[in-house]
Formats: sequence, C-alpha cells, structure tokens
Amino acid sequence: MIVNTIIDAKKELISVVAGDVIESHREGVRRAERLYRPKVPHRTDIAIVGSPGLGVNIDYWQAIKGVLAATCYVKEGGTTIAASPCYEGIPTKDHPEILKLGALSYEEALKALDTGRYTDPSLPGFLAIHTQTKAFANIILYSEGLTDEDCKILGLRKTPSLEEATREALKKYGKKATVGILRHFEVFPQVMG
Repeated sequence: MIVNTIIDAKKELISVVAGDVIESHREGVRRAERLYRPKVPHRTDIAIVGSPGLGVNIDYWQAIKGVLAATCYVKEGGTTIAASPCYEGIPTKDHPEILKLGALSYEEALKALDTGRYTDPSLPGFLAIHTQTKAFANIILYSEGLTDEDCKILGLRKTPSLEEATREALKKYGKKATVGILRHFEVFPQVMG
C-alpha cells in the first residue's frame, strides 16, 4: 500500500490518495495533472516563465526546470523568456564540469558524454534538458545572480529586464504574436490543438 499527497505551489494539501501501489499512484497522477498539467489551446510564439519558489530559483541547475516547462508551451523556434534570480549562479562547486560542457549543442554534448569527458553522474540529465531546450527555442534569461560570463558559459542570452526581452520578442513575431505566461516552474501545460 502507498499513501501519497498532492500539494500546490503554496504548499497546501490538495489531495491524498492511498491504497494499492499501482492504482493509487495512477489516481494520484490523474488528480495532480489537473493542477500541474493545465490544458492550453495551442503553443505560443513567446513563453514567459518564472517562479516565486526559492528552491527552483537558487541557481541555474534548478532554474532549467522553468525553461523545460516552457518547452511544453512555446512553438518550436519560438522564444522562451525565463526569469530566475539564480542567487547562487552556476553551481560550479557541486558541478564544476558544467563550465566545460554548458555551451555545447545537443550533438556535441552526446559525443562528450559518450567519450567519457565527464565524471559528474548527474550532469547527463542536466545536459540533456539544457541542450535540447536551447535547440528547440530561443532562450532569453533575466537573472540578477547570473553574470554575462555565466550566460556565455551556458550559451544563453541575458537581458537587462523582462520588459526589454518582451519588447524584443514581440518585435520579432509581429503584432499577431501569441504570448503565454507560466507562473510556476512546476507546471507543464498540455497543448490541445
């Protein structure tokens, strides 16, 4: 038997499921999807993502989750604008190899992983998300904690403000641009159309 809980962004209890391991887990997923997988009618030209939670804003290793969430919502070739303070910058103390591999393309990262150019066992997961999201959409990052050099290391564009990034993206896509906003990194929209 299992007992699982579903909590919202405010850490309030939304639901509890208990019972058979498989059946209860599946029911918990169905309930959680209503909160964390909202249905949206279509992908957008521009996805703006941010999160008030400190845990996902602590550094870019965590903030990549918001970029991944936006990939569920933005059109391929669109623009993701991610806002995260990243108070601790790039977590080079725990993941020093990110300095060598963060700006690689997906294909280059795969080659580096296949040839054993890394020793950090958690780096492949980060690299898979980081490189594929960069290949899928243009990423503009607003962050007080990441320097211009940090963004260069990661192969990202930094913006001085959300307003500037939004103006730039709207200019690129024109007056008919569609914009979506994800207020939490933990939300992964389901595109219906």
